[in-house]
Amino acid sequence: MKLKELAEKIGGKVVGDGNKEVNWVGSFENGQPDQISFITNEKYLDKARKSQAGAFVAAKEEWTGGKPGIIAAEPYRAFVAIENLFLAQEKPRWGIHKTALLGERVNLGSPVCVGPYVVIEDGAEIGDRTRIDAHCFIGKNCKVGPDTHFHPRVTLLERCMVGARCILNSGCVIGGDGFGFIPGKDGHTKIPQIGIVEIQDDVELGAQCMIDRASLDKTVIGKGTKFDNGVHIAHSCIIGKNVIILAQTVFGGSVEVGDNATISGNVTVRDHIKIASGTSVAGGAGVAWDILEPNKIIFGFPAFEFDKVRPFYFHIPDFATLLERVTKLEEKQKSEG
Repeated sequence: MKLKELAEKIGGKVVGDGNKEVNWVGSFENGQPDQISFITNEKYLDKARKSQAGAFVAAKEEWTGGKPGIIAAEPYRAFVAIENLFLAQEKPRWGIHKTALLGERVNLGSPVCVGPYVVIEDGAEIGDRTRIDAHCFIGKNCKVGPDTHFHPRVTLLERCMVGARCILNSGCVIGGDGFGFIPGKDGHTKIPQIGIVEIQDDVELGAQCMIDRASLDKTVIGKGTKFDNGVHIAHSCIIGKNVIILAQTVFGGSVEVGDNATISGNVTVRDHIKIASGTSVAGGAGVAWDILEPNKIIFGFPAFEFDKVRPFYFHIPDFATLLERVTKLEEKQKSEG
């Protein structure tokens, strides 16, 4: 694709040779003459000059290192748009593999891609242009929206729903039983988990995410929400729209998270907690009580509002010295008393 064609498609301005052929994207370090890279800051200008990449996306013409380029207000966003243009040229192989097993009353859209050893049980519905890769399992009466992609070995258990344009990476399990038991001295009585999981449109789940079905109603993952790898959502949680949750974060049951919250990695959230819209939870935090005021930064284990505990954390290195001073003052007081 010519550089000027890329610029036209993403709404950028060409500098230099607009007829230069660009065949793929690349990095500073390993970009090739037929590839385009990007620069977001003047401090990388020296790398741009030394790079073998044939063209650059940049915010200013002088940042392209004298090479052909595309000028865009947000170079990284424009570069991602170019990546998606190239990826869109790679057409999937539509059809149903001969080893796939389909139950009765399965409703497949057109076209669809159903890979090797996929199992789709009775009454499931699969939307148009959806890709189900090898070894996936889709249970009875599940619904999967159009333009969604299940990477290999995704499990979607009975009656659960996934919306349009979703991406579920390998190893995700959607709709497993929530952890519910009534303790007893003679054993623990299992509480039936008869609800479902509803994943709304434009959600992306990283590899090995686990989302448990609700005990009665539904566990909900809101529209546009994105999970990193290894996130666990327990039964009956309600996650809002455009939420970001990073790796190794664990939610107890019946947690509610407002829209546009960001939960960093390795966070633990106790069951029945409410987290307000726009909240940012720092990595490693332990959320043990409700966060009801929106747009706050939460930090620590147990977690507190960052602005309130910041002075405390800055003095942690001084605690040993302070303790020693207090001990000496107490000893002096006793000796003088």
